[in-house]
Amino acid sequence: MYIYILIFVFIAYFFMIERMIETRHAITFNSLSHSNLEWKRFFQFLFLLIMSVLWFISAFRDEHIGSDHGNYVDAFHNIEKNGDAYFTEKGYVLLNKIAIIIGGGTVTLTILVTTLILLNFIIYIRKYVSPDYYIFSILVFVFQPYLYIQCSFNIMRQGCAIAIVLLSIPFLLQGKWVKYIFTILIASTFHSSVLVMLLLILFRKIDFTPTLIRRLAIICLIMNLLNVGTLVFKIISRYSLYETYDASLLNFRPYVFAITFIVLYFTSIYSELYKSKEEKVLVDLFILSLVFLIFAVQNDMLYRVYIVLAFISIPGITIICKNLKGKRNYIELCFVGYYSLFYIFYTSLWYINNDTAYMPFKFIFE
Repeated sequence: MYIYILIFVFIAYFFMIERMIETRHAITFNSLSHSNLEWKRFFQFLFLLIMSVLWFISAFRDEHIGSDHGNYVDAFHNIEKNGDAYFTEKGYVLLNKIAIIIGGGTVTLTILVTTLILLNFIIYIRKYVSPDYYIFSILVFVFQPYLYIQCSFNIMRQGCAIAIVLLSIPFLLQGKWVKYIFTILIASTFHSSVLVMLLLILFRKIDFTPTLIRRLAIICLIMNLLNVGTLVFKIISRYSLYETYDASLLNFRPYVFAITFIVLYFTSIYSELYKSKEEKVLVDLFILSLVFLIFAVQNDMLYRVYIVLAFISIPGITIICKNLKGKRNYIELCFVGYYSLFYIFYTSLWYINNDTAYMPFKFIFE
């Protein structure tokens, strides 16, 4: 349990430093003054420092950490012996073969997976997030347990696929559809679920308005209340490898209504949330990820799709906080509180249930 507490305190501490520096020095990165360039370098240093610590924790964790990691260890040994695994995605099989060539066993594989996920996250955040929101981005990334912890400890194939999806977002924003489709197809060789992201081409063709978003939110709420998602997945599961349609832990009415309220609130101040066309697209991605979440909590596999959207939505969250700074400062505080409680809730469940997949945390050298 100690490592999860240390992660929480470590990131919370540096987030407070980030905000303290920004407030006291009135940093504006639109200015190219020497002082601002120095602070920009400092934020970049903190960002890379924290990401390096997170990389070390994930890359050198014991092979028993992560509920699915044991399956990946078995798959690695099967690939080592006969070149095949229980899953069909060839990109992840190739990654295993590269680890086998390098040597070092499953430790090398874990290092490669962690590097792929965190390196692409760093590239993505540095491209679309203001430096004074780098630590805030890490806070969202880590405190939402299905992002950093689950994708690098547990659902490693999907984590790799999502990491490659992040590289496709510039093509999505620029309307370079061939490059976007090609990148998504590469990502699908690690986990086929990311093929759903091809629907974002349709998303870019629609000019979303507050009215349209509200209507979609209400439709998803009604579908949740009627349990449509569970019924749909029962049908899908007959034709897929997934035979479960259990509801997500978050599928309870107060949470669903709270997310719906948040969507409706953001649509009520929609024009304040962005200042450019690119910002609008990133903000829309975040708000529509919440709309989908209203529906997706009905099923764990649907929630897996939401995880992809949650990853690519982080810049949208920072844009909202940045544009509302000085007018609605409580928005950022609410985000920090929400993700902090999310993290505390899940890690507490592991502790209460004595979940041996995550506790006690050990490194490979212990």
